Amino acid sequence: MDFETKRSFRDAEALQRILRRVKEEFGSKAKLKRSRKRGKESIWPVAVECTVEAPEAAKQYDVEELVVRVEFDQHKDESTVDSVASCSNPAFPERLNHTMSKEVGARWEDLSVTEQEWPLKDLFQWVEEKFVVLVVKEPYCVEEYTTVDESGATLRRMAFVEPPASCQDSQELSAGIMRELECLGKRSDWELNWENHDGGVGFRVMAAPVDPEWKAAKGDQKIPMTGFLPADFPATNCVLECRSSNERFGKLVNKGLEKYVAGAGGRSLNPRQLLHFVENHAGGIWTLLDEVHGARGTVSTESRAMSEDGNLSDSSAESNDSLAARVRESARLEPSETLDSQHRSRPRMALHLEELEMRGICMMQYVSLAVSVACSHCRTPQELRFDPGNALRRWTCHHCGRACEVFAERTMVHERSDTISSLRCEGCIPQDVPFLSLSTTCTSCDASTTVRVSSGRPVRYACHECHAPCRLSYARCLSSAPTTRTNKAFATPMRPGQPLPLRGTCRHYRRSYRWMRFPCCGHWYPCDVCHELQSTNEGCQPHVLAARMACGHCAYEQAFGAQCVKCGAKLTTQGKERGHTKHWEGGKGCRNRAQLSRNDPKKYAGMNKTQKKKGGKQT
Repeated sequence: MDFETKRSFRDAEALQRILRRVKEEFGSKAKLKRSRKRGKESIWPVAVECTVEAPEAAKQYDVEELVVRVEFDQHKDESTVDSVASCSNPAFPERLNHTMSKEVGARWEDLSVTEQEWPLKDLFQWVEEKFVVLVVKEPYCVEEYTTVDESGATLRRMAFVEPPASCQDSQELSAGIMRELECLGKRSDWELNWENHDGGVGFRVMAAPVDPEWKAAKGDQKIPMTGFLPADFPATNCVLECRSSNERFGKLVNKGLEKYVAGAGGRSLNPRQLLHFVENHAGGIWTLLDEVHGARGTVSTESRAMSEDGNLSDSSAESNDSLAARVRESARLEPSETLDSQHRSRPRMALHLEELEMRGICMMQYVSLAVSVACSHCRTPQELRFDPGNALRRWTCHHCGRACEVFAERTMVHERSDTISSLRCEGCIPQDVPFLSLSTTCTSCDASTTVRVSSGRPVRYACHECHAPCRLSYARCLSSAPTTRTNKAFATPMRPGQPLPLRGTCRHYRRSYRWMRFPCCGHWYPCDVCHELQSTNEGCQPHVLAARMACGHCAYEQAFGAQCVKCGAKLTTQGKERGHTKHWEGGKGCRNRAQLSRNDPKKYAGMNKTQKKKGGKQT
């Protein structure tokens, strides 16, 4: 015990009265014990032990209590009393107990001590308030693990273990990290969280907004934030995230932080700069969230009114249009929550997963959706990506200048519904869905797993929680687009039962009646040469073998084969089969000059050669 406090004291009887009062106030939690003698001249060494139970904030840590101990002693020839404060837990590593004792001892020295009262109560209350801060003072002694509660939900907990021999002390952290921790230490509402084995350090801090709009709406309420300083800071930016109980507000704050970091132009930002951004803009973000709720209420009210009388004033529609567009553009919220009546009035085009097979999966939703669309005026293709936070896409066709818009509404897929999304399109028509990233829910434990899947390629994996086998596959993704006079001529080229354009042929392969889907980009091309020449996807590589094909006669997607499994048509013709008039064709071409095309050079080759007359029978 290195931290001692010596104060003048009137007599030992006064101290005894204080100890009895502490015993009466804390009851069985406080105990008076005889302490070890600090020397031969010690008169009456006594100690006070108080058990501080873990508060609600420490429920994720494997600790139930901390024992705070204050030892008193008085020498025979002195009128002063020595005191030593410590804190420990029998299950904690020695290193963590030593660090906690240093913190508690320093706090005990800072507390005011009078001749009439020793601040034991203040010390015990301070330990209860700083419970979590104390137990994570040695980050390498804290180890994260996951467990399952009685209801089967996954929980994240923190265990206390012996630190590895190679772990760093706080003094061995980089100068940049130590400087930032020192600056954060000046705030009264921060705490060290954990430190990983790469030398990085995590922390929690409460942001105190100074924005007048926040003061007017929330008063002095603070915002919980978590951050992480990497080992090579400041070469690598720190990370700061909002942990507000309001999930939508937290998403807006994190989006704002991402834009703020992106606008720094590669310049390293420290935690103080990120905290200042949150504190200065929290009010505006909260006001924007209120506008979103107001727009949502206005939209729902107008939708009900329109369903009753079928009329909607133009002025209110335009105002809601501009408000919803501004909110979506600035906040990038999920547009399904601010969708106006104009979007809802457009016809839906449902995307169905045909021949869907889910084993060990009870339901799923997309987290990333790639959709290929074509301009309804000039048929110019465009590939779009959707996710839950970006479900509305607008663009202008670079060929004809037509304004296009697609809204993708997420739907839940389960055993009675194979609809993955509902599209509302304006100025364009969906063509294909190259791939999907799905969030699947395990049937056994309800754990979520994200997998990427494409048509005709089964995905097998094991649940990361219960390790149950799961399998997911679908044959094709089709859109049930309504046929109208405006889009009938420009409908999707792959309509079930209808032939493909030019029956799937191209100028490179005139006798190949099929389209091929290449796994690198998920798009359809008539041949590998067309894929190499026309593909704009950076991930596409030359000489990639296609994984699936579509029949040129009936547009049925299937595995590779010489004959369509749906209509029975041959997808390639060789040799002397009907329709082939070329000479070579892989050595099996036509040899009858009467059947050869006049454009084939072999049809008239050798006709002007001199005929041999000797040695042959003249006819």
